[in-house]
Amino acid sequence: MVATEAKRDPATALLPPLYAEQLWHPTRGFPVYRNISEARLARVARTLDQKLRLIGDLHAAGVRLHLGTDSPQPFTVPGASLHTEMELFARAGIAPAEVWHLATRGNAEVLGPALGLLRTGAPADLLVYGADPTTATDPGRGLLAVISRGRLYPRRELDSAVAADQARLRRLPARLLGKAGAALALRSTDFDF
Repeated sequence: MVATEAKRDPATALLPPLYAEQLWHPTRGFPVYRNISEARLARVARTLDQKLRLIGDLHAAGVRLHLGTDSPQPFTVPGASLHTEMELFARAGIAPAEVWHLATRGNAEVLGPALGLLRTGAPADLLVYGADPTTATDPGRGLLAVISRGRLYPRRELDSAVAADQARLRRLPARLLGKAGAALALRSTDFDF
């Protein structure tokens, strides 16, 4: 049931089909995804509420927080999980504008001095919005374009590129390679989260 719900998440469409079909399979996938009980799901839900309270308390106490991506939690879509984490930080009581600061400038301060700056010689990687995005925590809302390495990518081009990549990953050669790779990964790992 949980794997079925994860498959319906729009973010899952960003992954190669091997995730939903092989790695997340409820009986043959990674051990963490096998036979997830209702009791375990209830524990996960309770711990999420506790984690959100803790994040809110830490933020209120002035502890420096950072947002991340590629969480080691089940059914997490790398990259898109940062958007989910932004929403969770807002649920923890952090104002959307502060969540944006943590996800952008706050992380840039840790990752490197050239990140998060607009100046001559700095990397030209920007998100272009039609309105102030910091009033909510959905990075896709109002996104008009991305500038990466000095090149402008309008939203329609980005959406077309994602659709083309999704179609490519669903073709038979990619699916067969994914299935073979997933089988190898499943034989060589027994990790749990």
